[in-house]
Amino acid sequence: MKKFAVILLATLGMIACTKAPSLVITADGNAEAEGYAYLSILGSDGKLDSALIEDGCFRMELRDLNPNEVYCLSIPSIRMREYIFAETGELHLDMSTDRLTGTPLAQELSEFLMMLENQETFDAYDLMMKEAYAEHKEDLMGAVILYYMGYDMQAEDALALYESASELAKNTAFMKQAAETWRVQVNSSVGHPFIDIEVPYEGKIQRLSDYVGNGRKLTIVDFWASWCRPCREEIPYLKEVYERYKDQGVEVVGVATWDEPEATFKAIEALGIPYPQIINAQRIGSDAYGIQGIPEILLIDADGTILARGLRGAEIEEAIIENLN
Repeated sequence: MKKFAVILLATLGMIACTKAPSLVITADGNAEAEGYAYLSILGSDGKLDSALIEDGCFRMELRDLNPNEVYCLSIPSIRMREYIFAETGELHLDMSTDRLTGTPLAQELSEFLMMLENQETFDAYDLMMKEAYAEHKEDLMGAVILYYMGYDMQAEDALALYESASELAKNTAFMKQAAETWRVQVNSSVGHPFIDIEVPYEGKIQRLSDYVGNGRKLTIVDFWASWCRPCREEIPYLKEVYERYKDQGVEVVGVATWDEPEATFKAIEALGIPYPQIINAQRIGSDAYGIQGIPEILLIDADGTILARGLRGAEIEEAIIENLN
């Protein structure tokens, strides 16, 4: 009897160890894909699984996925990202068309996002989003659509939409992260006090507050990076207002964001940037202000009140003229 029990337990252990995958992902169609494909929970740090890409193809076998989360399949070499759900079956990714086929929800979302890209007007895009969200409000495809909708809104409106969402959507890692970003954006919006940041670099602490007030009437803050083309396109406007208004109490300061110091210094020299910089801020400033994309240019009053956000081009000088006393 004891021998039978031992054999039974061993057999069950072998079955557990050889448990069939619940979701199998295969991919092909792009010879430029190389390196690895990675799987992670959307909105969480760290990778859960990976697959070696060989001859533009890979296969990933997944087990024990959480049905209450959305997963991200990323292929860095071709800058491709797909949304994956805890579905059972086989899922195929055509990397030449960025299309998923197979499991129902992942395929439906993939087709929806492709159609969304083809909308010619924002009104058509917006209507399509709202109709799809109404249809999928109670499932995880609805959570992804909610995520997209929120980033097209003012932060206050996005938070209100989040609060009205299903508990399933609100409790996903990526929606919790998005909601926190929107709260930060609300707290750092126009009319609120600026948020000071402290950035260590080469044994010293750089503070944004060093450039606000203290005899300055206005401060322009530019969150930028050397590799960011739109950021570099704003530099001539910033240089112009700095030279024109620096003797009238206007400061300009750059905050090097998501960038390496060597690259930042090289860009400063190449672009002839004359105004001060906070070096190597990485995510410190962007996290403090809920910044999702750069450049992000702010105008701050002498008393620390945020007067404007999202300035571009000629708007920078217009904002200065409007607020310079």
